[in-house]
Amino acid sequence: MRDTVPVKGITNGTLSFFYFEIPVMVKMFTKQFGKFSFFGQIGFGTGFRISATAKTAFTGNDGYTQNEKESITYQTTTIRESLIIGLGSEVHLDQSTRLFFGLGYSNSLNNVLKGYNTSSGLNQKAYLNYAELNLGVMF
Repeated sequence: MRDTVPVKGITNGTLSFFYFEIPVMVKMFTKQFGKFSFFGQIGFGTGFRISATAKTAFTGNDGYTQNEKESITYQTTTIRESLIIGLGSEVHLDQSTRLFFGLGYSNSLNNVLKGYNTSSGLNQKAYLNYAELNLGVMF
């Protein structure tokens, strides 16, 4: 009867979020230096939540273990807003073909968790930031 006896222990968890993001950005180029040109970009992104899950593992001091995976979409916000910045370079191979590479960073502007968790009693916050590497060919 585990439900009636409190057990002390450690809980580890992982939250996984899947957002579909639509970025709106301005991209600025330098003049061409030989075969190279450089660019910077800045803008905003709006992400729409597709899914959110939590995996938790509890290990009690008495050796008792419990693993769970559950959907937490009801505890997360539907929309994620972000500021996006990036830098990069293009290599001009001929009149119309270019190789490009760049680095970008997306900084979340809002907390994607709805705050107070009634089961743990904690005021939770999560900001989803990421860095990206862009590589490609333009014709």
